Amino acid sequence: MTHNPVGNVGVYQGNGGDLMSGLPAQSLMSADGDPYHQPLRLSAVVHAPVERVTAVLSEHETLAQLFDNGWLSLTVVDPEQDHHAFHYGDERSWSRATGGAVGPEASNPPAAE
Repeated sequence: MTHNPVGNVGVYQGNGGDLMSGLPAQSLMSADGDPYHQPLRLSAVVHAPVERVTAVLSEHETLAQLFDNGWLSLTVVDPEQDHHAFHYGDERSWSRATGGAVGPEASNPPAAE
């Protein structure tokens, strides 16, 4: 979908047509009102120890509030816990993701001796 901005008042859809006011709704909805897709929030995946990420969030309250209020989602892959993934809940709480470990160590187990 190509949007051509017109001043600060709206956009043309494609290379012509009627002026459509309001860009945010047009980015999500087609002409018949059906959404192109479900709106998504940013999902961040961090490869670091959970304790270290918790400490960073404790030091940066504004960042923690973005996760606490659901604006962002956070998953941590902890190399100190066999590369298991943990999802951030709120107020510095974590839940272990189902499905086991992730990463190269999970897909290539050590050879038996």
